[in-house]
Order: sequence, then structure tokens, then C-alpha cells
Amino acid sequence: MDTIYTGCEVNQLKLSFPLQEKITATFSVIGSAEQAYTVPETATFADASTTDYMTTFDGSLSLGGAAINYATQLDLTLDNAITAKYSLFNRPAYAMKIGMIGMTGQLSAYIEDDTLKDKYRDETDTAVVVNAVDASVNPNTYTFTLPRARLTSAQDQDSGDDLIIQQLNITSILDPTADTEFKIERAAYVAP
Repeated sequence: MDTIYTGCEVNQLKLSFPLQEKITATFSVIGSAEQAYTVPETATFADASTTDYMTTFDGSLSLGGAAINYATQLDLTLDNAITAKYSLFNRPAYAMKIGMIGMTGQLSAYIEDDTLKDKYRDETDTAVVVNAVDASVNPNTYTFTLPRARLTSAQDQDSGDDLIIQQLNITSILDPTADTEFKIERAAYVAP
């Protein structure tokens, strides 16, 4: 016996770009009700995907149009702040409420100069653009854009050697030109 959830909505999308690793996307889903479910004996399932995954070996990261080639980690979170609304004498939620939608992130990077610290200190609005590709042969390109973001905190981490990594928090703000805080675009591979 399995469980089926109904009235589901995506609450969060988390994208993680770790150093020299696979890029991951995690979806958090919230539903209004659950019930027991039995998979029919005649059910069939598709074969597992053999699609290549995205890694941080290929792609790029830029802030304000300038390449950031010394980043070590980037995490982005889109949070819809959905809450299920329950009432007395009813098991399922009667509605879902979307809260204050927010787009945040964390960036780790070696300290090469004062570029990132200056953006933090000056509260500079800057575009954060990540390009990722999904294969080494005939790749599709995915562009993740925060058109207007600010670095809201900065902290240095010293491990005792000469490599000091700065940890910066990112908050995206509604961009009036793009009319969004976060945009995902997919460009399909075009043969030369």
C-alpha cells in the first residue's frame, strides 16, 4: 500500500552548485490531503533516464556582468512560503496560502580582491547569472538569473592556511524591468 497526495503545490526550489560536483535541484512540495493508494498490478513504468546530468565543470557564474572564476559554492532557494490552512473537524486542508515569496542564496568564493566585499558594503544591486549545460555532447544550456540581487552579509572563513573563503548571503529583489526576482531559461542545442 502506498500513499497519494492531492492538492499539491511546489513550496520551494533549491539549486545547489557545489565545487566540481553534480548540480542538484530539490523541490519541496506541500499537499492538502493524503490517502491510501494501491498501485494497479497492470501499471507500467518508464525506464530510468539516461540523460546526462549537469556539473560545475561546465558553465559560468557572473555578478554584474563580470565573471566570478573563484567561486567554490553557490546555493539558490526560491521559497513560495506556502502554508496549508486547516479547520476544525476536517482532515484535509481547505486551502493553501502563499506567503511572501523570496529568492535567496549563499555564495562562497576565495578572496581574490575586494569586488564582492565592495558590492556588499555598498549595497550594490547586481545581476547574478549562472549558465549550466546538461551534457558534454549536444548540450542544452540553462540560464538561472537573479536580475537584481544584493549581497546582504559577508563573512570570512580562515582554515589556517593561505586560502581564505568569503561566505556571502544573497537576496534577490523584484526587478522592475524584468518584472521578476528569478528567471530560468532553457536554450536547446542547435547543431552548427
